Amino acid sequence: MKIRTLLALSLLYLLLPLGLFFGGWLQPAVSFAALLSTIASVAMGYRRLQPEGQLPPAPLWWLLIPAVGWAALSGAGEWVLQVGDWEKHNLVLHDLIVRPWPVRYAEGDGFYLCYYIAFYLVPALAGKLAGIRAALLVCFGWTTLGLWLSFAWLYILGRRNAWLPVCFMLSGNLLWLVKAPQGLLALFNGQGLANAWRGNGHFLNALVPAGSVPLTFDSAAAGLLWIPQHQLGIWVAMGIWGAAWTGQISRKWVIPAGLALPFWSTVASIGFLPWLLFLFLKNPKVQKTETITALACLPALLILGAYFQGHMPLNQSGFFYAGVSAEKALIFLLLTWGIYYVFVRKQTMLTFYTFPFAGWTALCLITGGSIYISNVNDFGNRFALATLWVVWLGSWEFAFFGKKGRTVMWIVLLLSTQYAAKILLLVPGGQYQRVSVLPSSRLSEIGSRWPDLARYNATGDRVLANQYMGRSESFFARYLLPPDIKK
Repeated sequence: MKIRTLLALSLLYLLLPLGLFFGGWLQPAVSFAALLSTIASVAMGYRRLQPEGQLPPAPLWWLLIPAVGWAALSGAGEWVLQVGDWEKHNLVLHDLIVRPWPVRYAEGDGFYLCYYIAFYLVPALAGKLAGIRAALLVCFGWTTLGLWLSFAWLYILGRRNAWLPVCFMLSGNLLWLVKAPQGLLALFNGQGLANAWRGNGHFLNALVPAGSVPLTFDSAAAGLLWIPQHQLGIWVAMGIWGAAWTGQISRKWVIPAGLALPFWSTVASIGFLPWLLFLFLKNPKVQKTETITALACLPALLILGAYFQGHMPLNQSGFFYAGVSAEKALIFLLLTWGIYYVFVRKQTMLTFYTFPFAGWTALCLITGGSIYISNVNDFGNRFALATLWVVWLGSWEFAFFGKKGRTVMWIVLLLSTQYAAKILLLVPGGQYQRVSVLPSSRLSEIGSRWPDLARYNATGDRVLANQYMGRSESFFARYLLPPDIKK
């Protein structure tokens, strides 16, 4: 396989859901313009890519094994017991399957489905064509493909070391330095291994405001359990970014990748913007093809902006009502960035830890850790995804290839893997043998045993339903949605 082929597959993975959205959710004229914009952003210049050397196929195919394993453990396809957020994932997927596109609601305040639906659209299309079981199988395959593409880019950027992508999934956020002492005390006090692993969040919660969630997940693998719709898109896009940073592909290909990201995760795409800017600051001279590519993306971006602008607010004070919390940012910065930087510095191939790069990383992390939205800190653990990708890749590269201080880095990284390893054994409630618990058929039971989004919307459950609803008076609903043929 060539890098050109991997790039094409990655762009297809990121942009295919966007194409389905533009083709199935918009008025015909708007749909045509949006699709033309998306295709133009990719088509121009693709054939002019410089020929590259052949990538060895064996390691790339070997990476399918961890991709399949982590996809199954994530809950995609209902092979294992799913974590709590899959209840919401399944609600979105259910309505995308059983309701006509664009998904609209006559009940309650919400009018149209407004969420990061890129992760769900391909499985939903399979469900429309072949039923619920097909949707589950394609959801599993779609997750596997996203992981494999992410691993393939990590393999290329990690000096073609096939173990580095596997280790990447075990990357911890170093909050274990706060959690681990309490867990060890629980173990020594005879509370058992399960309590040592699951009962260690109290001390951490004392450091952040009440009602918040941690600034980021325990590990890369744990994030995949809860927010695959945010994480997969940013990982594939950052792989393209890393190849552009190292000069293996033209940086113009990062632009269409960035076009797709808001549809995968608006907040994660905001966290991607500093790295897109930093890539162009490396060489400020903008090429003509880069300008044309960026201009070609504008119509599609404006349509996406209108789509999300119609989202129903979750509170009376607007989106950013909870403001800024500086103390959380300092904890995030010190435990996630500072310790890695002490040991890594300038050792990695990507030169992530030159002083300007390190300063940029710190700025991104402290921003993500500071802004506090709604009653949970979901902003931080999504905004930071791009920056954590940089930190984790650089750290594992140093662990494999560095010289000075490499032993210490291995100790730090291996200690942090305990919170990634626990998902192999424990269900979310803390019971043992997560993979042995028979999974529930949540997707097939929605509408019978479990209420669907329309029911939540009609009963006025704003906490849940409004996360997924767009307003009927919004610009998108009034001018871009096609007429409702049922009326």
